[in-house]
Amino acid sequence: MTPFARKVAYALGLSRVVIGSAAVLAPGRAMNFWLGVDHEPKSVKAMGIAIGARDLALGIGSLVALSRDSGSAVWLQVGVLADTADALATVRAFSADLRNPRVAVAASGVCGAAVGAWLAQQASSSR
Repeated sequence: MTPFARKVAYALGLSRVVIGSAAVLAPGRAMNFWLGVDHEPKSVKAMGIAIGARDLALGIGSLVALSRDSGSAVWLQVGVLADTADALATVRAFSADLRNPRVAVAASGVCGAAVGAWLAQQASSSR
């Protein structure tokens, strides 16, 4: 992995830790931002915690793998899968109105998946 790709991978891992932590600590707010839900039922909070924990785990896993210089490609590939699923689910739910701010959430998922795929390729080719 090139030094630039390594820095980008660290930044992606750190962003997952921050976003995941925020969702775990304030799941209602995180889901309100993503889904536009005006209220905070327990089911929405539960999903926020679950999705936040997933991103937190992906971030920690990728950072540990990067620090050990081993296994980062797998963590990055799993992150691509998660980001792609998030983007597709968001587009499916909100595609009728492209002015909806949730389109930005979908776009960030697409960007995360694209960057993660590039990084996973970089990590795999440097072995």
